[in-house]
Amino acid sequence: YVPSLMKRAWAAQLEVLDGIQKICRKYNIQYFAEWGTLLGAVRHGGMIPWDDDFDICMKSEDYNRFIAVADELPNGSFVTDYRSRETTDNMVARVENSNLVVVSKDTLENYHGFPYIAGIDIFRLDPLPANREEEEQFRQLSLGIGGVIGMIDEAEDEKQALEQDEVKRYIGKIEKICGVTID
Repeated sequence: YVPSLMKRAWAAQLEVLDGIQKICRKYNIQYFAEWGTLLGAVRHGGMIPWDDDFDICMKSEDYNRFIAVADELPNGSFVTDYRSRETTDNMVARVENSNLVVVSKDTLENYHGFPYIAGIDIFRLDPLPANREEEEQFRQLSLGIGGVIGMIDEAEDEKQALEQDEVKRYIGKIEKICGVTID
């Protein structure tokens, strides 16, 4: 049994996906089904009955081109990503039809009676390193950046000061791998 609200959520998300698809066609940007959306298509011949969002992915080059033209999204849709920390702290971009619950007649009509935020997650696909040495550098860089982000998030969540020595240690790893100095 799939509740009617879930079906309306999927229909609203298809409207958001349609806006993404129009831009991708216009600029020849490739995208692919990902995560639960791909699993649902294969395993269920559609949506996973309990999955409440759509997931797509784009190769890095296409992702960057999409983000550059995302202001062309229709109906007030917009992108949130890691650069818009007030709306997300995730490393995934998300195209949303709104940033709040809307019960206006037009919005309910456009989004199949779904008054909540409808969105599509977009995952960026970066190429894998060419050899084991580069792979280890990439792993260390990812751990270092993830460590700094985690400490900042934790300090913000708990309204505490950052552990400066720990941050410096992680930044030192990043500097060594990238061959740069971070102030």
